[in-house]
Amino acid sequence: MDRLTPITPGELLEQEFLQPLGVSQYRLAKSIDVPASRMCAFAVFWD
Repeated sequence: MDRLTPITPGELLEQEFLQPLGVSQYRLAKSIDVPASRMCAFAVFWD
């Protein structure tokens, strides 16, 4: 049985939410009241 390549949380965030909604990491961070540096660190850490 073939297995799918694991996807990281950063990739999931980017592909499923940010790109389709046309939202940047900065805009998402501001809208959920999280420091932009934390949002960026989350995406980079998990990629």
